[in-house]
Amino acid sequence: MHRIGRALPSALSVVGSLILVLAGPLLQPAAAQATSAGQAPLSGAPEAGRNLSAYLLTAEPGDRVWELFGHNGVLIRDESTGFEGVYHYGLFDMYSDGFVPRFLRGEMMYMSGVSELTWFLASYGAANRRVWAQRLDLTPAQLGELRRLLDESVAPENRTYRYDYFRNNCSTRIRDILDQVLGGELSAANDTVRGGDDPVTWRTHTRRLTAPLTGDGLLGYLGIQLLLGPKGDEATTVWQEAWVPMRLRDQVGALSLHRGGGPGVSLEASRAVWSESDREPPPSRPPTRAPWFLLAGLLMAGLFWAAARSAAGGSRPARLPGALLGATWGLLTGLLGLLFVAVHWTDHEFMYWNQNVLIFSPLGLALSVLLPLAHLRSASGPWLRRLTGATLGLAAIAAILWLIPWTRQGNGDWLLLALPVCGTLWWVAWRGLPPDAVSGVAE
Repeated sequence: MHRIGRALPSALSVVGSLILVLAGPLLQPAAAQATSAGQAPLSGAPEAGRNLSAYLLTAEPGDRVWELFGHNGVLIRDESTGFEGVYHYGLFDMYSDGFVPRFLRGEMMYMSGVSELTWFLASYGAANRRVWAQRLDLTPAQLGELRRLLDESVAPENRTYRYDYFRNNCSTRIRDILDQVLGGELSAANDTVRGGDDPVTWRTHTRRLTAPLTGDGLLGYLGIQLLLGPKGDEATTVWQEAWVPMRLRDQVGALSLHRGGGPGVSLEASRAVWSESDREPPPSRPPTRAPWFLLAGLLMAGLFWAAARSAAGGSRPARLPGALLGATWGLLTGLLGLLFVAVHWTDHEFMYWNQNVLIFSPLGLALSVLLPLAHLRSASGPWLRRLTGATLGLAAIAAILWLIPWTRQGNGDWLLLALPVCGTLWWVAWRGLPPDAVSGVAE
């Protein structure tokens, strides 16, 4: 297996290339070096689990984009045979046939496998990632059932599965198997929504876990916040939050089991750190980055204002900065707009109906032509004025939608960045550059 980025879309098209840059952080890591279990599946009978012990292993985030959300696995030890293996999920091979086209369609096929414990701990230790081990207090019958279900999941006919960013990733598959073994106690104990009037959403944890500015955190933050549509802002139950391995760790640690009407027994028999790290754990809440986005928007707006002033009646070299800025902004926003539209022909449903298409619209492609021409000619034409008015109007609609609680998408940062730029471009077209003499329009 290849340990590579969380998403590897195609360079076959412009849209595919954009997804490569922006969607990468949403996919789980290729957790690598998987082998088969090497033993026949066990039954769930009590005698089948008498010599077994089970641990939930949780690896905290690392530096790379594909490491930002953590990873987990279930360690099974069999004293009677000496078997020791970590069952885990989220394995993929970017070089397998059809991987790239399937990703572009949102049909990611990932795999499960078993790794040696020594490799598992060494790989995360080398990346300075802390690994937690929780011994699970299960009955022999439950241990046998757990081993049977894990073996079934890595059998050749079952090891490939349809991956989903949030609902069928490495952590949710372990969560579901544990819940089946526990007779639904894990799901029943976590069928609540945290946060009250400000509930936890799918976006909440993506913002929180991409908070570090070290490594690829900033890239992960920007890409995810651009691509997640309003579905990412739906409230999630505590059960659904277990798509994050560290949240599943906490849920397992908090669960009290009820056996035979007696007092509750903690599912977590013990907890220890098996691979230490000096890395700070992820923050408990997402950071506030709005001031930085606003500052970036104001700086870019200032550059466009200065470039327009320089181009108005200036020499040809003085007009080039504005032309380059206009082409870059227009091309970038236009391609993003195409991406937001194109995803509706895929199964990437968490990207559907993204209101960022109002902020970064396909109209940017026309701006990438008209803005440079206006700067090079030191003159603004009627089409540029209409176009900048339209882009500013669309951004204003996005701002209005954000102000309404039931239509709000978590894109306030991008509004703070784009609105100053859109407003300045409108000013450039109407006031910053003189009217095109050919149009006959006087300002």
